[in-house]
Amino acid sequence: MKAGTTQRKPMSSNWQTATAQPISKILCYYTNSSRKMQLIRVTQSLNLNSEKIVFPQQRIFFEAIPQGQLEIYTASVARPRFVQMIPCQNLQVNRVPPQLTAIDTIASCQDKSA
Repeated sequence: MKAGTTQRKPMSSNWQTATAQPISKILCYYTNSSRKMQLIRVTQSLNLNSEKIVFPQQRIFFEAIPQGQLEIYTASVARPRFVQMIPCQNLQVNRVPPQLTAIDTIASCQDKSA
């Protein structure tokens, strides 16, 4: 080796490749049993959420991760007022009866940053 030169060591990689884990989702069911319109929001993580207006007595199905939360707000002219938060696990259904298959659904929550 010549004077003044240094030998370069190979860089060791500290980065670990993240494997995309499939997100398990559950099917949930909610009924607006109040007499007012509600705004519901399914929160699953910082990047995933979905909102929908639900009319009185309307029933909906939606998908969420088991750790998700359903936030319920009453709709008003000024701004929505928070009413309740329900863990999505408490709203999980095991099977859908045939007579309920035509009920509105919230689309699978998608990443809003996309």
